[in-house]
Amino acid sequence: MIKKIILFITATFGLLSADIAQSCPAFVKASNFPEWIYKTPAKNLRMYAVTPTNSWKAIPLQIDPMTDKNLYDSDRPAAAGNDTVRPTDRFVFETDEFGQALKHSTQFPCDASKLTEIRSSSQTFGYLADCSGSSADVSTVIPGPISLNTGDRTIASPRFDYIYHPKNQLLYESLVAKFPGGKSVRSAYDADIGLRLDIKNFFTLHFHNGDIESYINSSKVGEVGVVQGIAFYLRLFAFKIDLKMNTVASFFENSANIPMLVDVPRNAYEHLNPASGSLYSFKLDKASFEMDDPMSTMPRFEAELIKKGSPVVKEGGLRRCKGEHCNFKMMGKVENEPFALSMNLPKNVVEMGFFPTFVSDTKEFKSGLGWKGADKSMPNEVGIFFPTSGLAKGQYKIDSWILLGDESLKSSACPADAIIGPTLTPASGPAFAH
Repeated sequence: MIKKIILFITATFGLLSADIAQSCPAFVKASNFPEWIYKTPAKNLRMYAVTPTNSWKAIPLQIDPMTDKNLYDSDRPAAAGNDTVRPTDRFVFETDEFGQALKHSTQFPCDASKLTEIRSSSQTFGYLADCSGSSADVSTVIPGPISLNTGDRTIASPRFDYIYHPKNQLLYESLVAKFPGGKSVRSAYDADIGLRLDIKNFFTLHFHNGDIESYINSSKVGEVGVVQGIAFYLRLFAFKIDLKMNTVASFFENSANIPMLVDVPRNAYEHLNPASGSLYSFKLDKASFEMDDPMSTMPRFEAELIKKGSPVVKEGGLRRCKGEHCNFKMMGKVENEPFALSMNLPKNVVEMGFFPTFVSDTKEFKSGLGWKGADKSMPNEVGIFFPTSGLAKGQYKIDSWILLGDESLKSSACPADAIIGPTLTPASGPAFAH
C-alpha cells in the first residue's frame, strides 16, 4: 500500500539568467506534419530560413525519438541515419532562427522537391525540407549550444552550468549563471526533495533526498539542446523500489523543460491527511526572488491554509487559471538579471488543490506543518511545495520551465508557438498570405 500511495513531484527549478530574445524553443510532434515526412530518412530532413537577402540558411533542427507516452525512446538513441520519423517523435527548433516569408521566385534549398512552411507567433517563417534529392551531403549536424560531460556531471551552455547530484540526477549540486565577458556566479546549490505522507489511521512517513533517487538512463546531445530520460527509485528500509515514474529533462541554451507525469493509483483524499505533499528546496547564493513582482503569480505558502485541505486550498490556485489552463510563475534576479520559474497545470488538477506554492523559509514551513528537519534548515533555503491530499486516482501532467532573460519574461508561451502549414512545391507558392 505504501508503494501505491507514493506521490512524487520534482523539477529542476533553477536560477539562471541571460540576455536573450526567445527563451524556449518550439516542440512539434511529428504527427502534426504532413505525411511525407514519414517516407523520408531522418538524415535528409533539414530546416531552413530565408534571409533578408532572399537566400537560404540552414538552421538547427533536433528530432528526438519519443514513445507514445512522450518519454525519450532509449531503444532508438537517435532518429537519424536511414531511420524514418515516427508519429510520436518530437521536432525541436528555435523560432528565433526563422526569417522572412518565402517568395514565389525563390528557388528551394538543397534541391528539395517539397517544403513545409512553419509560422511563428511573431510572423517569421521556417521551412522543413525534404533534401533526399540533394547532390550535396545535408546530413552534417549543426553544432548545438549545449554540452554534456558525464564525468563531472555537468550540463553546460553559454549561459549556465548545471552540475547534477550523483545519486539524484534530476537535482543539482550547483547551478552557475554565466554572463557576457566571462563572469559567472553560483546562483543556487544543494537542491533537495522532501516527501511527507500523513496516512489516515496509520503513521506519517517522511522521505528526503537520501531516500529518493533518480538516474539518467539515456541521453542525447542534439543541435538545439540536451534531452535525457530519467527514472526514479525509492529506498524504503532495505529495499530499492522502482517507482515506475519516468520523465524527460530537456536543456537548451537559455531555458530548461521538465514535464512531469504524476501517477496516482488510488484516491489520495481517501488515504492522506492535509499537509501531505512534496517540497522541492534549494539554497540561494547570488539569486533572489521577487515575490512582490506583479508577474509573480505563484501563491505564497500558508501553513494554516494548507492544513484545512484541498477545498480551501484550491481557491488560491484557481485565481491563476484562464480557461482550462493555469500558469504559476515566480520572478527573480541573479546579479540584477531576471529569470522566471513557470509551471503549467490543467485546471482540473488545480481544482483538487494540487499546485505549487512558494516557500520563502523552509524552517518556518517545516515547523508550521510538523515536518522533520526544521532544525537543519538554512536561512537562505527556499522551496516549492505541492499539497497532494486532494488528488483523485489518475495521471496528471505538469509542464515546468526555467525561463531566462528580459524577453523571456514577456513571453507567455512555452514551448514557443509554431503553426504548421501545408506542403509546398516549387509551383505551389507560399502557404500563408504574406
